[in-house]
Amino acid sequence: MDWERSPTLGLPYIQEGQAQAHVTHNEAIRTLDLLVQATVAAPPRDEPPALADLPHGACYPVGDSPSGDWTDRAGALAVHEGGAWTFLQPRAGWRVAVATDGRVLQHDGARWSATVTLGVNAEPDPVHRLSVAADATLLGHDPDGSGDHRVVVDKASGGDTASVVFQTARSGRAEIGTTGNDGLALRVSADGEAWTDALRFDATGRAVSGEAVQADASDATPDRLLRVGAFGLGSTGTAAYTDDLNGPLVTGWYYTNGNTAARPTGNSFWLVRMEQGGGIGTQTAYLHKTGATYRRQAAGNVWNPWRQLYDQASVVGNVGQSGGVPTGAVIERGSNAGGEYVRWADGTQICTHRLTVTVTTEQSGPFHRSNAPHVWTYPAAFTGAVTASVTPDDTTRWACVSPGTANAQFRIVSPGGLSGLDRTFQCSAIGRWF
Repeated sequence: MDWERSPTLGLPYIQEGQAQAHVTHNEAIRTLDLLVQATVAAPPRDEPPALADLPHGACYPVGDSPSGDWTDRAGALAVHEGGAWTFLQPRAGWRVAVATDGRVLQHDGARWSATVTLGVNAEPDPVHRLSVAADATLLGHDPDGSGDHRVVVDKASGGDTASVVFQTARSGRAEIGTTGNDGLALRVSADGEAWTDALRFDATGRAVSGEAVQADASDATPDRLLRVGAFGLGSTGTAAYTDDLNGPLVTGWYYTNGNTAARPTGNSFWLVRMEQGGGIGTQTAYLHKTGATYRRQAAGNVWNPWRQLYDQASVVGNVGQSGGVPTGAVIERGSNAGGEYVRWADGTQICTHRLTVTVTTEQSGPFHRSNAPHVWTYPAAFTGAVTASVTPDDTTRWACVSPGTANAQFRIVSPGGLSGLDRTFQCSAIGRWF
């Protein structure tokens, strides 16, 4: 043990029976004056300033490669006293403040550094210069300030990283911040070594990417966030499929145009496709121009024909068919000089007419009958067999009818003659229009 100097500051002790004890005492006071509230005039430097320009007591930290009067004094404290330099050799952990900018320098036993470490219930290191071990850390607002509090993480340039890392057993698992650019990134890691950008926002805040986002509008990876254009959120652009939309479309919304034999007509349309797996799926098309809706199903990867879904706009209109399959409205109604007709999408047709004819009869056995057939031309033609009836307006006569596909011929039969009289008949016919 050194009984001549104090262990921390190296202050000289006054020895028992020492002559001129005031010299030792003054040296200790001088050292205390230098080190208590220690302040240096500038950051570490290698070349000493001119003594003539310095006040008494001016103190400088000596750099790593000193020259001139500081040669071989690397890491020391140089103090101007009485026109000469006096040196103190710091010990590890000593700190001084730089008067010009308030920076704190710390000595590591060999040299001065602006790297100051602080451990609160923890051991700091060169990377984690501030280390805190506790159940929680509170950063509160200034009681005399606005009440706000912001934690600022600053980096030197856009290519650097400013982030907060979350660890498990000192191994990184998640990170949020500006990593490698000025966009905001949320990164995750399963082992602390391989990192994945889960979400990354560009610096404008208008675009987002990352593994948690669909790679494109048809990306069906489970649990990913949807992009614009996927699942009805927008257009995926114009699709031109050569296989009549039978290809590998994942569940989602699509926009296409043009027609082929297997597609619903009506030019461009929106298409939504739902897959169940095992070659089972459903497609629904919404046509732009007509507003009609079509649907078809697939089983075993084989698609059935398109079928139109009917609504208020398509119940009554022009019926149609192709190969016996309805292609138009459910019910069609019309009229012309031949009367009125109603057509159903299943092929049923009914025609009616109130027909007035001039009846001229001739004797036929015990009765009188029209001397020539009367003709009712249907308002719409039939296909195949037709059932028709003609009913007079009174109960004293009747009609014999012979129906065809375009018209019906009939004669009036009565007990007496009807020559030259106008008579009105209710005509009806039922059959199929296809």
